[in-house]
Amino acid sequence: MESLPAEPPNDGWIDITQQFKEACRGLDVGELVHDANFGLFEGMSAFEMMDPKMDSGIIGLPTSQPSKAISDLKLSGFSILEITSIVDGTLCCIASWLEGGSMAQTVFANIYLHNPVLIEDRILKALSLGMLKLVAICKDCITSTGVYEDEHFQPSTHGFQLADTVTELRIMGMLKEAEDELSKRVRSMKSKLQEKVEDKSGTAINEELINLNGLIARLRIIKQFISAILALKYSGNPVTEETVKKGLDKLQEAIDIVAKEVEGKPSVDPLSLPMFDISATSRLLPPSFPRTVQLMTIVGTLELLSSTCTHLQTINSMPKKMGLLETMDFFDNLSYDQLSILIRSLLLYHYMPTGSGKVFNKYKLTDLIVEELRAFNAPPSFNPAYKSTLMVVEPVQLVLNAFLGSSAHVLDNLFVAKCNTRARQRERLAVLLEELGLLQSDAERVDSVVDGVIREKLGERAVGHQASSIGTWVLFLTTKTMLKYLTLGMELQLFDVREYCYFFWYMSEVVLLWNTSSLFRAEKSLTEPSFLESKAGGGAKKKNKQKKTSKTAGVHQEELLSARCKQHIASGLYKLLLSLKSGKMLPTTGDYTYDNEKVRYTHRFSPFAAINFPQLVLYESYLGAVGQKETAEPAVIIDFFGQSYRNFETARNILEMDTMKGNSEAGVLLSIAKNNMVVAKILVDSLQKNVPRSVKFDFSSHRIFPMVKFS
Repeated sequence: MESLPAEPPNDGWIDITQQFKEACRGLDVGELVHDANFGLFEGMSAFEMMDPKMDSGIIGLPTSQPSKAISDLKLSGFSILEITSIVDGTLCCIASWLEGGSMAQTVFANIYLHNPVLIEDRILKALSLGMLKLVAICKDCITSTGVYEDEHFQPSTHGFQLADTVTELRIMGMLKEAEDELSKRVRSMKSKLQEKVEDKSGTAINEELINLNGLIARLRIIKQFISAILALKYSGNPVTEETVKKGLDKLQEAIDIVAKEVEGKPSVDPLSLPMFDISATSRLLPPSFPRTVQLMTIVGTLELLSSTCTHLQTINSMPKKMGLLETMDFFDNLSYDQLSILIRSLLLYHYMPTGSGKVFNKYKLTDLIVEELRAFNAPPSFNPAYKSTLMVVEPVQLVLNAFLGSSAHVLDNLFVAKCNTRARQRERLAVLLEELGLLQSDAERVDSVVDGVIREKLGERAVGHQASSIGTWVLFLTTKTMLKYLTLGMELQLFDVREYCYFFWYMSEVVLLWNTSSLFRAEKSLTEPSFLESKAGGGAKKKNKQKKTSKTAGVHQEELLSARCKQHIASGLYKLLLSLKSGKMLPTTGDYTYDNEKVRYTHRFSPFAAINFPQLVLYESYLGAVGQKETAEPAVIIDFFGQSYRNFETARNILEMDTMKGNSEAGVLLSIAKNNMVVAKILVDSLQKNVPRSVKFDFSSHRIFPMVKFS
């Protein structure tokens, strides 16, 4: 095939570069052209011409050179260094694929992986099949959970096989045989090295020994990764947590060996090796697909592998007896580390295998919901003492089963949402709030039916023990989801400074207020004896009550104090911001000519409209709560600064309690509360002395609650 001409043919094209540049000068930075046939969608869908990553026509394919095939490469007689370079290049390709690259341009850039069974060298063949199987396992785990976006992961194999005909067991056996063969060579080299310790030829043997140990370390990386992912993926298998931990320790040790070996050496581009060629698979890609690819370096690949190993250790050490809501907090805390797509998928697969409906492939989700309810506020619906009274009534069984099915569906979706990226997680939570609104209606129906049966069976004295008990749990779950939705917006930096005031107002006066209320009601329910227990007469009555109270008192105390602390910090911040706004001391970040606070407020909190409790607070209600406090009178501003100071002081007092010493956030929140107390005090003094002050908000310590500092 003839090569492309150096100059494009002249087919009547007119150069409009200069006119285009002159027209662009009329646009400010960030402005887009708008026309009847060119709107925001077309502007965002456009690609940058002459960008090698976006413009697929900028670089032509090397048509003068035919693409390579595996028959063009040697299949045996590889040196240790050659095998090492192939493994390093392939690991870089796999890491690039996991970071969002196409499999055709990354994994299958290695020609040997197109058909590894043709390789005659036993070691390279075992390694090639092992790396293909590793890709297959990762792909299956990621696609099964479905917590990825198209731009983050591309599962298409473009018709290639991922060692489908070879089982994991056989590949692990081949890798073990290859490792034994290499270890045998190492022992032979060591004996030769001892014999020639005085000979100059011992230097060459020593170098060969180092190369062999490096290849063994790479082989162990592949083998241990396959073992660890399979063990965590199928959480019901007989492999113990300690066994997985030992395997991951060996994996980290092998990664450290390879990292030390490549440290300081120049990075080699895998595409420069003769057995790597992306043009061999370029015709499998769409015509508009970019024809250039930037692979990760071996140093970057090893860093990715090391962080992945650390996160695998965290997943492996996940407690198996955590409650559902506690597990959600575990997911949230782990997701702060910017997890890779593999770890997010494996976390979900390990905890709740796809299609099983069971946690750790062992416990039914509905059974765990019942345990969660009993631990939260012990509703009579699931109290064994009421079993003979309630479970024999068919309407009660129907509404309880329907509620458990609905709540299992919602919780399943919540766990899936928490394994998405932060931006996608926020979108999913907005949809789940609608489902939580429906779940609240189901909970009200259950409470109503059960309360009616209790009234009928046990009389009027028993009324009130069931009232809103399940609804309280759903309310708590709803407020936690609302709080997560709000805080994700702040973490993603979606709120401007001028929006902080109603953000912290809604958090403190609505979401956290209802959250603490539900926790207080749950705590009260746990410390009160049920009606059937209160009927027990004789001297054992007080004794049983004291025993129950001592056993259940303080179950939610730490969580309740943490919520109250955050409520006071948020309340202090909103009052501080309101005072700064009234005193014209709030920093501005742009032109607010076309700003409309009502539109912004409605847009931010519109997902809460689907919730029954707490109901969406409209913008007019927000203005009614804080609008009259926006005044330029110094006395009113000083008073509000004082209220802010007292809120931060209350939060500080809560955080200094012994109960909060085990809280992971307590230290950071205490520093923020103390700092903002001082700032509020100084702002009062500055206002009294008529000294202007400007402030800034520092989120480096905490993602949600800033430290207010003077700029």
